[in-house]
Amino acid sequence: MPENHPNFSSDFAVPSEAQWVGLVEKTLKGKPFAKAMQFETRDGIIVDALGTQKSGHVEAQPVRPHGNWAIASPNWGGDAAAVNRDILIDLERGVSAIALTLDSVGPMGVAPEQLHAALEGVYLDMVPLTLIQGEDFLEGVTAYEKLVKERGYRAGALSGSLGIDPIGTLARSGRLQTSAEQAIEAGASIAVRWAAQQPNVATFNADATVLSNAGASECQEVAGSVSIAVAYLRAMEQAGLPVDVAATQIQFTLSASADLWQTIAKFRAARRLWAGVLATSGIDSVPMKINAVSAVYTISKKDPWVNILRGTAACFAAALGGADIITTLPHDLFFGASDDFSRRIARNIQIILMEESSLAKVSDPAAGSHSLEKLTSDMAEKSANLFVDLEASGGILASLRSGALAASIDEVAASRAKDIRRRKIGITGVSEFPNINENPIEKTTEIGGEVATKRPSAGEEIPSLPLRRLAQEFEDLRFMSDAIAAKTGHRLRIALVNLGSAADFTGRATFAKNFFEAGGIETVGSAGSLTIDDAIAAYKVTGVSIAVICGTDKQYTEMGAELAAALKGAGCTRLYLAGKPSNATDVEAAGIDESIYMGCDVIEAVQRAYRALGHMTAGGQL
Repeated sequence: MPENHPNFSSDFAVPSEAQWVGLVEKTLKGKPFAKAMQFETRDGIIVDALGTQKSGHVEAQPVRPHGNWAIASPNWGGDAAAVNRDILIDLERGVSAIALTLDSVGPMGVAPEQLHAALEGVYLDMVPLTLIQGEDFLEGVTAYEKLVKERGYRAGALSGSLGIDPIGTLARSGRLQTSAEQAIEAGASIAVRWAAQQPNVATFNADATVLSNAGASECQEVAGSVSIAVAYLRAMEQAGLPVDVAATQIQFTLSASADLWQTIAKFRAARRLWAGVLATSGIDSVPMKINAVSAVYTISKKDPWVNILRGTAACFAAALGGADIITTLPHDLFFGASDDFSRRIARNIQIILMEESSLAKVSDPAAGSHSLEKLTSDMAEKSANLFVDLEASGGILASLRSGALAASIDEVAASRAKDIRRRKIGITGVSEFPNINENPIEKTTEIGGEVATKRPSAGEEIPSLPLRRLAQEFEDLRFMSDAIAAKTGHRLRIALVNLGSAADFTGRATFAKNFFEAGGIETVGSAGSLTIDDAIAAYKVTGVSIAVICGTDKQYTEMGAELAAALKGAGCTRLYLAGKPSNATDVEAAGIDESIYMGCDVIEAVQRAYRALGHMTAGGQL
């Protein structure tokens, strides 16, 4: 600003934090400030939407090099020719990096000996290649080295990652061909060789998505990723690589979810923690290289089109958080081989956000947001504490072997699952706004089936970390509903017994409809009934053996008990009441079996409805 430019802001008093809070509380009209403007993360961090300079906790933040991030296309499946076709189409239409899964014995990736066919026509000196490998990484590296030699690429011409990740593989699959220490040592030897010839190709991949997909919190994922990286760093140092060189040989892979604030802060906190680790080793010039991948645990099978929105939000957050590479997974990930349409949508999400929304034009756009700065600092501190605890217990490998890491993740996952079951966490298209009669995506090409060859005997085995999708429990009920409909010709149904006018019953009837249809039980409604006789007549027309009463508290008081008795007399075997009663004893005495309300366990309530309809055992089986 020019020195002689008038400073209009000086004419106004600077409001205090108390004044801001006072204005907000006035707007909230009695709603508790903490409930409306704050929430607590799974890591116990309080997120304050009304951030102030005083609470900002602004600290130095390492950022990625300025410029566009790399748009990666994921490629898996055993057909090398099909994979090659997909890669070439993606590169022609905006993709700037490749992620390729290798699998020597199964259909989930290209066999190493087919690597040359999968990469035919791909100029690897112009596009970064990230290999996604498992326990047979030695075969993949050998095949890649052979390809590089045959094509005569000059030293330093390639970039990307070899994708060696024994710790992540052990956590995900529960096995390795050798001990983890032997696998890491073998990877370190490869790093020495590749760092000399192709220094821009990272050898190791510290992939912590296996932790988040198992239910870990954001800080558990960050701490785990850094602990994995430290194990690889130590091995490379022992193999003779200088620490500053070894640090360049690690690429990080983190999940990006649609939770914007936590994803942005998580990526920033990860950079801060890794920079701190390197600083203790005397390194201050090696930036963290982050590959962001759509959080698999958030992807739904029901109403998969919503996954496009989830992928967009995740990409947005990863870009603002400073990811170097972003992989947006296709919305039909769980339906077999993704087609041209779903792949096009996945890459166009990134292209639009980069080229039209210009997200890459600003370095660290989250900087200066007091709320995000505080959240980043709190996450970095919590992650650092978890990292120290992991290292004190012998590192992440020891924690995996002992089961301690799995136990800590299980605790977080159980807390999240409880909130999902109670719809405190909503899953659009699944637990919220379900389309019970949606047309499923049809696929003609499936990935999966029997593997061609059995894997060699394991050198090490542990219990693997599971994939816990957020929508799993609701979708299990929905798929059970689909199976019943396919077998009987119709879905299970529950009758909505609506009382009074539309103004009286619509709110609770809509709630009940979403409640039961989220679990696969179709609702059949009626116009509002003014009398008990009308309500019973309307119920009998439905021919359904279970029902839910929807009305106002006043109507429940005036006619609820008599109506409940009449419904039971009319053949209703299980009766629900929409809304939380003030006196549970009166409800039970009236013959109502269960109340449904905001905050109750939807899964358990719907399972009881299935059992009442004779389609589920006490153990939850069809």
